[in-house]
Amino acid sequence: MTDDPATRATRLAKQLKQSGHHAASADLDATLTGHRGNALLEALRETCQTLLTAVESLDPASYNAIEELRLDLDRHLNTGRTSG
Repeated sequence: MTDDPATRATRLAKQLKQSGHHAASADLDATLTGHRGNALLEALRETCQTLLTAVESLDPASYNAIEELRLDLDRHLNTGRTSG
């Protein structure tokens, strides 16, 4: 079963914090608490894009996890745009 993007983002925030990426974790947490619905998905995607730049060369495992979430968010957003 696939988790929804907000659940995945929450789990990723915890993973980033455990990996020492406290600012990245805080950015995801702030995005999660400040938005709802499609606005949440779009804000999470934007946050992921920012985090990818910051983490890319420092932590390949975290980079891959962020990229997977960003791609999942793209799928959710594109599905919502074509069906709505």
